[in-house]
Amino acid sequence: MEAEGRDLMRERVAIGSAGFLKSARKFVGRVTIEQPARRFLTERISFERIVEVVEEAKEEPWERFHSRYGDWGRPLALYLARKRSGLTLREIGEKAGGMEYKAVSTAVQRFAKRLESDRLLRRIVKQCSGNANG
Repeated sequence: MEAEGRDLMRERVAIGSAGFLKSARKFVGRVTIEQPARRFLTERISFERIVEVVEEAKEEPWERFHSRYGDWGRPLALYLARKRSGLTLREIGEKAGGMEYKAVSTAVQRFAKRLESDRLLRRIVKQCSGNANG
């Protein structure tokens, strides 16, 4: 690894127990232009919690909508998991019911593109993002 790459990784990696990472987050504060790597220490949210939040937003259980064609519930969960869980595409796919990582990637990209023009969906994403923290 080049020296520049090592320097970038040094600012983004915190190795230790869950307790250590929790205490390290207290010192992170706000992400600023001067310290953009701080965002890597923001709290991660489990896929299970993300599914709960999406279920609340849709007012129906995951089992009912996760494989429904054209439904925004599963893509929303995949999108939030990619942004907030720290899981890999492969791990997200496994947790979402056995999806291939390429299918997860495609779904996340399509959902992000849809957000550009769908104001209601953007509002739902914002609501779910806030609820996932709590």
